[in-house]
Amino acid sequence: MTVQPTDIIRASAKMVILGQLQENVYHYRYSPTGFAMDDSEAISTLLNGLEGFYGEISDLQSEDLAYASVDFFNVSQESPMGEYPWPTLEAGALTDFVLALQLAAVLRFPTSVTRTQGRKFIGGMCESAVDSYGYIETVVLASLGLIAATMWESIGTGSNVYAPGVYNYTLDRFTRYGSATVNTIMGTQRRRQIGRGA
Repeated sequence: MTVQPTDIIRASAKMVILGQLQENVYHYRYSPTGFAMDDSEAISTLLNGLEGFYGEISDLQSEDLAYASVDFFNVSQESPMGEYPWPTLEAGALTDFVLALQLAAVLRFPTSVTRTQGRKFIGGMCESAVDSYGYIETVVLASLGLIAATMWESIGTGSNVYAPGVYNYTLDRFTRYGSATVNTIMGTQRRRQIGRGA
């Protein structure tokens, strides 16, 4: 199969902590100036891009969090692209106590469309990430900010480029991320159906 210019690809990044699935779902639009791209090449580009983000994030997560897989789906063609293991990521790096499983750092990606923004919930954080008032520690907040700043940029080079954004299934509308911010307090991560996570 091939990815066509402007195709929307959904990438579901899956992790497991203490038996509970945590999932972040991303939508990418393939470059309108690109050529038909083999699924395998598109997957390789996106998988390595996601690994780059989470390779930085894993240094802030508990060793109890395991990286499971990334599931790809071509939304435009309504076609599964396959589920793949993370190239090298296996688990978080920290050994201190993990926060309650429903708590997660929240990365937000505003867009130019009112009431349309991307949100990614980063679970598996440890108690050392927050101060006694419940605010995310300054050094952790700074690290998350640097990571978020790269996550709203496109993945790939040349004509093999994938722009991140919010896809509205009802309106069949893709809206590109316009910036990135990080909440200063932990959010509550709702449990979601597989493939429909934030």
